[in-house]
Amino acid sequence: MIDSCDEFNEWGDTRTVKRARKSHKCTECGRQIQAGESYRVHTWIYDGQFDSSKSCAHCMVAEDWLTENCSGYLIHGVWEDINEHCQEYQGRAKCIARLARIKIGMERDWQIRRGPRKGQLMPVPQLPAKLEPNLHH
Repeated sequence: MIDSCDEFNEWGDTRTVKRARKSHKCTECGRQIQAGESYRVHTWIYDGQFDSSKSCAHCMVAEDWLTENCSGYLIHGVWEDINEHCQEYQGRAKCIARLARIKIGMERDWQIRRGPRKGQLMPVPQLPAKLEPNLHH
């Protein structure tokens, strides 16, 4: 997705906040980032207007994987891009199982759905391995 995107921002910055002082909404998965959690802040100016978004620590893993394998990601498009990779490389790439866990985690707002820990936040996923060079787009 990043390959077909033009850079339109007049200015942009990204930083990681180690501990949130208050709750925020994750732009990518939609869940509430609670006070004390780490998150990433993206700020930019586009067409003269200032805007920003926040990504929870869980979604930051997906962003980092896309940056490492695809040279970046689109804000508001991380789930879609991860989903496309899962479909495109299913059965052909070793990293797909971990990537699919990220996709499912995002769909479930990172909440455990069954068992004794139902309703609790999933652990932050590990960064999946890079795509094998022969599969890279």
